[in-house]
Amino acid sequence: MSASAPEPVAAALARARRFLEARDAAREARYVGALLGDAPREALRAEAAAEQAPSGALAPLLTGDAPGPGAASTADALGWLIGLGFTEGPVVDAAVAWLARAQAADGGWRDAAAPDEEARLALSASLCGWLVRCPTARLAPLRRAATHLAAHWSRERVQGGSYPLIAGYLQAFTGVPADLEEADEALQWCGRELERGFRSGAFDAAQVGAVFARCGARALPGGRLGAAEISSQLLAAQAADGGFGAEPGRVRATCEAALALRQLG
Repeated sequence: MSASAPEPVAAALARARRFLEARDAAREARYVGALLGDAPREALRAEAAAEQAPSGALAPLLTGDAPGPGAASTADALGWLIGLGFTEGPVVDAAVAWLARAQAADGGWRDAAAPDEEARLALSASLCGWLVRCPTARLAPLRRAATHLAAHWSRERVQGGSYPLIAGYLQAFTGVPADLEEADEALQWCGRELERGFRSGAFDAAQVGAVFARCGARALPGGRLGAAEISSQLLAAQAADGGFGAEPGRVRATCEAALALRQLG
C-alpha cells in the first residue's frame, strides 16, 4: 500500500468515513481512517488482540462478520487486518497457528456459519488465500487446502453465478503454491464468470473490487477487467451520502469498497 492515496480516492475515503461516523459505526470509521492515513493502524490491531481467543482464533472485527471466534470470523478478521498491511506479528501469527490446528483432515475448514458444502468450500478457499499472504503459514496446510479445493472444483459450481465460490477460488488459486491442473482451469473460469457477472449487473463494482483486493491483484486471469476500470466504477458508485451498496449491508459494503479503492487506487 502506497504512502498516500490519489486525490480522488482520498476524497472518496473521507466521504466514506463520514458516512460511517453518521451511522455510529465507530470502529468501521476508524478502519477507513486508517486506510486514509488519518487514524493509527495499530489501534485496530490492538482491538483484534483484545478480543482474540486464547486459542488464537479471531473474533469479528468489523460489522457483518460471522459470529465467533471461529474459522469464519478468523477468515474475515484476517482479511481486514491484511488489508491494513498486517501479515505477521503476534495477533496474525497466533491466528495462523490456530487455523493450522483447526484444519480438517480433508484439508478444508468447518464452521457453523458455513452450513453446506458450497459455503464450506468458499470458506476454505478464503482461508487458503489469506494464509498465502502470511509469512508464518506453513506450506503443508496450504497444499492440503489447495488439494481439497481442487478435488471439489468443477466449472458447473461457478457457472451458476455463486459469488462466494468465484471469489474464493480466485483468491486461493492466484497465490497458492501448488502445481495443480485444476488451479489454472478454475482461475480461467472464475475470471470469466466474475466479468460476466459484473457486465450483466449480477455483481456490483464493490463486490468485484473486493475480489481484486482479496487477491492482491490489479488484473485477474480469464477476463478483461482491470484495476483502472474497477476503481473508476467504484468512484462512480459512491452514493451522495458517502456510502456504498444497498441496505441492510451498507456499512460493510462501504468498508469493502473503501479497502478496494485504497488498494486499487
